[in-house]
Amino acid sequence: MLRRAVKIAKCASGRASRGESRERNHGGRACPHNLRLALLGSFELTGPDGVVDLPSKKLAGLLAYLACTAPQPQPRERLSALLWGSHFDAQAKQNLRQALYRLRKVLGQDALESDGEVVSLNAAAVLCDVGRFEALVREGSRDALSAAADLYRGRLDRRRCRQRRGLERMADR
Repeated sequence: MLRRAVKIAKCASGRASRGESRERNHGGRACPHNLRLALLGSFELTGPDGVVDLPSKKLAGLLAYLACTAPQPQPRERLSALLWGSHFDAQAKQNLRQALYRLRKVLGQDALESDGEVVSLNAAAVLCDVGRFEALVREGSRDALSAAADLYRGRLDRRRCRQRRGLERMADR
């Protein structure tokens, strides 16, 4: 999962928004099941009015990582080391706090759950294709595997996979 999230952080682009942010659409309130996150093939966050643009690759990577590990809470220390490992510890923690604040503004207050030292994504607020894909593969029937194949929207970029290995080794330490 860490490998997938780091790859997505590298691949996510700051595309121009073709829709409004969730905050503008709903006054910052959580709207269950109104956001869909596609990670298989390429990163895409969509809401009721279309594509939702995240202002940075770090936010996209953080959201991807939390979605891939949901509903299991992730230690703040791991998240800050993964995304800001080259910074001093205090700066990395501050960057994580700011990133979580910015994600809540886009996704809604109820989308992220935190309890002091851990953070998790509320799967009811953001539906992610990775969980559905994994469930279909585990089921293993012909129909389930066909549905899983339909979820996948593109090939992984091997060149970017090689680039992320260094980050993964640092995060696993």
